[in-house]
This record gives sequence, C-alpha cells and structure tokens, in this order.
Amino acid sequence: MRSAENTQTNFLANPVLRPARLETRAPKARPVKCFSLSRVQKQHSVLMSVIAGEAVAAVRSLEDKQVLQQCMATLRELFKEQEVPDPTKYFVTRWSTDPWIQMAYSFVKTGGSGEAYDILAEEIQGTVFFAGEATNRHFPQTVTGAYLSGVREASKIAAF
Repeated sequence: MRSAENTQTNFLANPVLRPARLETRAPKARPVKCFSLSRVQKQHSVLMSVIAGEAVAAVRSLEDKQVLQQCMATLRELFKEQEVPDPTKYFVTRWSTDPWIQMAYSFVKTGGSGEAYDILAEEIQGTVFFAGEATNRHFPQTVTGAYLSGVREASKIAAF
C-alpha cells in the first residue's frame, strides 16, 4: 500500500488537451502520474495528477498556486506543440497533512498477476460481500473500480 506521506493528488479542470497525445511519463525531475478524465461534462475535461515519492516532499511546503504552476509547467513541457491553457479550476488534496485519510490504494507488486484482486472479491458463504477498488482487477486504484465493484456486489445481494 502507498501512504499519504508520499502521495498527493491534484485536479485540474478544463485543460484542453488531446488525450491521444498524452505522454505516459513526465520528466525525471517531476515524478507524476496523469490521468485524463475527459468529458466529465459535455464541454469540460478534468485532468488528475498524482504526485508520488520524493516529489511530494518537494511540493509539500508549496502553496496550492505554486503546485498548480509546477503541474502546468510539466504539461506544457509534455505538449510543446500545443497551446496548453490554464485550468478554469483546480484542487490540491494534500493527503499527507490529514492523519485520518492515509491515502492508500492497492497495487500489484512487480511480477504479480493481479489474481489478488479476484481473491479479495470472493464472497464468504453468500453472506459477506466485498467491494472497493482493491476488488476490481480491471480498474484498480480508481474511483471507477470502487464504484463498479459496489454495483457488482449490490447485484449479487439483490439476486438473493
């Protein structure tokens, strides 16, 4: 599991980027993961970035606006051939400052198969059911995975 101590999430609303051209890695100086949540509404897009590891220590003391500026600098470096507009809204979670959140999510270790997701999803004698992103092999580490697993388990319960 990854902890809040070394993970931070940022949401940038409406950067108009073509998702097909999104690079899968950022420059070494800025270790981030970016996920395009395109077309949340008809005219808006949302981009989520996860800052992890040593990079969190580098941004922990920054103001939200400074974190935004660093994220935008990374996007503009990745998309040099495009005009990258400033977001209309942004939000920095600061998981590491909340002692109750812990910001943990599942992951498959190097060499792992993902079978653990299926094992965690197994019901117990038709009376105990498990949902959450860690029980969804196809969408782990995501709200989508958590939601779909909840729908999956609710369907099982409704069938009884």
